[in-house]
Amino acid sequence: MKILMVHDYFPNEEHGIYTHTHHLYNELVKRDGVEELSIITPMTCKTEGRKSNCLHIPFSNYIYLPQQLKKKINEIKPDIVHIHGTHPPYSILPLILKREYKTVITLHGIVAIDSKNSIKGRLLLKNYFYGFLENIAIQKADKLIAVSPAVKNIVEKRGVSLSKISVIPNGINTFDHENAKVLQDLIHPSLFFIGRLVKQKGVDVLIKSLPIVKKSIQNIHLYIAGSGPQYNNLNNLVEKLNLKSNVTFLGYIQGEQKISYYKSIDICVIPSSFESFSFTTLEAMASGKPVVASNVGGIPYLVDDGETGFLFESGDYQELAKK
Repeated sequence: MKILMVHDYFPNEEHGIYTHTHHLYNELVKRDGVEELSIITPMTCKTEGRKSNCLHIPFSNYIYLPQQLKKKINEIKPDIVHIHGTHPPYSILPLILKREYKTVITLHGIVAIDSKNSIKGRLLLKNYFYGFLENIAIQKADKLIAVSPAVKNIVEKRGVSLSKISVIPNGINTFDHENAKVLQDLIHPSLFFIGRLVKQKGVDVLIKSLPIVKKSIQNIHLYIAGSGPQYNNLNNLVEKLNLKSNVTFLGYIQGEQKISYYKSIDICVIPSSFESFSFTTLEAMASGKPVVASNVGGIPYLVDDGETGFLFESGDYQELAKK
């Protein structure tokens, strides 16, 4: 079997899709039934092994990208085209490939929802356009993989047959968390957020909860790991609420450093307005840490409220503070 994977984030550890595709790739190349595994990505990439092939198609000619992708796919002639995500131009692939190739889409998120929460996606026309193309993609694909029941339910409501959808949750390598170094210089009790600094992640809600927490725990400390367009707004909010001594911005961290923070902090917080799944929840649990997370999307699928963590209503910083 020849398999072709198409996606943006290989390699790019900042995105959960990378974690998913990285492990999927490493396992597929070991399979006897896989003759060749190719990856098409706009990022410069390198793979190893006789079966693997990494093809770099830059985004510079975005308007011509679907044709470039189709040309490469015709050269490889794969048995399966596995598309990760439903944003343009990838959402066009199931349509232009028609019945020539079997297409599978892993729904890592719902573009129509994600675009509403992004700064660039506030334009109604863009939201409508992305949602329209996404709907075509899920209708035309041969099979769909939803990373959580929440995603499956959204797709089902769009009229997709249940026989076409499989729920396959994401996974991580728990071995990476077993022997991580514990950081000794952190302030405790400590809270930890890691992720892109965008509106959808709800970091402002987390920061607004801190003055309430401080009434009971004066020395509570929040470590924020990540980068993104909301950094300046979040930093200004910290100053406005007089929380400079309670918040540390770590910037973008990855690899062993990231896992060391998971192992060293007391509570991991996921205050997102929507998450199709949540790699952060898995990584926190793999390090034995409790999670306080918003009750949205795929998070309740992972967190047993009152058992492995606490859930709160998205956007309610007062309830978050109590939890």
